[in-house]
Amino acid sequence: MRALLFAPHQIGDDQPLRALLSSPVPAAGIWRLFIETELLMGSGRTADARAAVDRKWPAGPPAFVAFGVYYRVSVLIALRDAFAALDLLDRNLQTIDEEARRTLRLEAFASAGAKQ
Repeated sequence: MRALLFAPHQIGDDQPLRALLSSPVPAAGIWRLFIETELLMGSGRTADARAAVDRKWPAGPPAFVAFGVYYRVSVLIALRDAFAALDLLDRNLQTIDEEARRTLRLEAFASAGAKQ
């Protein structure tokens, strides 16, 4: 799923996301907010994407929730709101693993222009 969400930026094709969004398969429904947010980002509707990130996201298995935090922090970094990204990350310290926390923290600081 991670590749499906992040690939449209690289290849310039959001059709796989649109297909999944319109899928009648019940399992696809849990990913709806992720897909909608990614489509908003891809279409340049950053204010709407930010609003989506700030909404309450669905609960689920721990790995799903962890990916949700990772994704939302990544979106905030992409939106150049490093401090909101760091705040969200700090509110979810127990949700994602140490390596992901460190990676996201470094990305947030870099996007804010930190040199060291």
